[in-house]
Amino acid sequence: MNLFIRKVLAYGIDYLIFIGVTGLYLFCSEVFFLSENTYKEGIIMLLCCLVTVLLLTSYIPTTLKGQTIGMKITKVKVVNKNNKPRTYVQSFLRECVLKMTFAPLFFCFNLFYFIFICLIVKRDINEELPHDFIMKTQIELIS
Repeated sequence: MNLFIRKVLAYGIDYLIFIGVTGLYLFCSEVFFLSENTYKEGIIMLLCCLVTVLLLTSYIPTTLKGQTIGMKITKVKVVNKNNKPRTYVQSFLRECVLKMTFAPLFFCFNLFYFIFICLIVKRDINEELPHDFIMKTQIELIS
């Protein structure tokens, strides 16, 4: 399977997991906030959501040596260009801030960049995307 297709599939899987799990916690917190008797449980659900976000976007990619759950399934990984191990901060910035928090902007900008720069100008679908350039990372296939 092509590297580009694997990257897109990995992002889609990660996004579905992220939205599904955090959405469940947020929905439960809203249900608990309906009654004053269960207000504390609503706050606990919000804290669980925060912990889950940190787990999915920082802990898992760092402990799996550059792989999110989607990347593990599609057999790709993120590595630093200087071959140093990824830190929790790098994983959080790349996976949470760039890819999840700014998801619509991230997707539209990368789609625009891919079509005009990768396909039309450079004619290479495996060209490095802007967030990898900013974070000084690259995507590699795992055998």
